[in-house]
Amino acid sequence: MMFTKKNTPPKLQRTLDGIRKEKNNTYSIKEKKEISLSSFFSFLSKKRKLTSTFLLTILILGGVSFFFSKNIKGATYGWIQSSWIGGVTVNTATHTNNQENWTEFASKDTNIDTTSTPGEVKIVGVNNSWIQTSDADFNAGTNDGIVVSGGAVSSLRPPGASCTSYTQCTSYSCTGNLCGSDNGCGVAQDADGNRYGSIWVGTQCWLNRNLNVGTMLASASTLPTNNGTIEKWCYDNNSANCISEGGLYHWSEAMSWVTTEGAQGICPTGWHIPTDAEQNTLDQYLKDTLATCNASRSGAYDCISAGTKLKVNGISNMNIPLAGNRLTSGTFVVRGAYTYLWSSSVSGSDAWYRNLNSGSDGVGRGPYSQAYGFSVRCLKN
Repeated sequence: MMFTKKNTPPKLQRTLDGIRKEKNNTYSIKEKKEISLSSFFSFLSKKRKLTSTFLLTILILGGVSFFFSKNIKGATYGWIQSSWIGGVTVNTATHTNNQENWTEFASKDTNIDTTSTPGEVKIVGVNNSWIQTSDADFNAGTNDGIVVSGGAVSSLRPPGASCTSYTQCTSYSCTGNLCGSDNGCGVAQDADGNRYGSIWVGTQCWLNRNLNVGTMLASASTLPTNNGTIEKWCYDNNSANCISEGGLYHWSEAMSWVTTEGAQGICPTGWHIPTDAEQNTLDQYLKDTLATCNASRSGAYDCISAGTKLKVNGISNMNIPLAGNRLTSGTFVVRGAYTYLWSSSVSGSDAWYRNLNSGSDGVGRGPYSQAYGFSVRCLKN
């Protein structure tokens, strides 16, 4: 039997309507559940992303806050030391401003201590020592302005300062207990590391002391040999005389066993044994205006006043001492009265020299045997 809505009995129609309504309601709840679950999982996914972003942001902010809470700041520090006696006297750095709340310091310098005392920067104490076999060894490794003598290290003294030795002066010249002029062409250093000042005389630049380099021979009767070692005589076999007035040299030794005029010989690098002509240039420059000065004289004094100007305390500042000489007979003579200086020019088997004496204002010139022991004063190339 078929019923339509039109002819269905009312009671039955109500029953059918109730079944449909129940069916429709059941479908709707299921559909809603599916929609609700989908929305929930979508929400959870979004929440996880937000949570991760939030946590990452918190970590970054926390790290930045931790870093800046350390009060790390850049700084420079330095010390002015007025005296080195006894070492460093103040070893803690002070900052004149902007130092509040500085709690940490860092340094790449191993001599700076930034860790032992919080908030302080300290110099680390360092002890150094040297073992030197001689003053000359020490001086050979030092810079201008520093000298050692008898185990003491000191600054060199300026011209006009008091002195007892040329080693105390910037000019490496001490005359009459005063440091001499240093208006020359620089400092020279010989093969032993001894240093010399220099002095301009006219257009020439000379060492301001007689050369003192080499090993002292046993006595005036001992001859040097061509053995690769510079050898010298010291007047009266006293090394103090070599220090104060320079060594006395056989001509061949002074020339380093060559005969070339103008050779370096035993002079420092950049310097040479003067020629006879160069010695004449010095004579001519220093002589009195109207005085004669025969460049060819032999065994005679000439060039009046040049001798006085060349001696100790003379206005040339050459300060040539009357150092005496060593005779071929093997004896030392005339110290305090005469001095002789080699040239690099030969005269047959002899060599030309210049000499000064206490009783003359002039300069002597002549040839002497190369076996004599004379002083050497070097000339700049």
